[in-house]
Amino acid sequence: MKQHRDRFFLASKTGDRTYAAARESVHTSLERLCTDHLDLIQLHNLVDEQEWQTALGPAARLKP
Repeated sequence: MKQHRDRFFLASKTGDRTYAAARESVHTSLERLCTDHLDLIQLHNLVDEQEWQTALGPAARLKP
């Protein structure tokens, strides 16, 4: 991907629900794909109400 990054819209997904775990998952994807950014990050299989609360609650907000 390193040589062709500018030619693709790049997405990844995570099954993690907490900020820390999802961030680690995204960083692992970035390393594997040899890139420094993604165009889309998806929360995989987000169906349970409690998971929605965890994934989208105040503690899940992006941190600087």
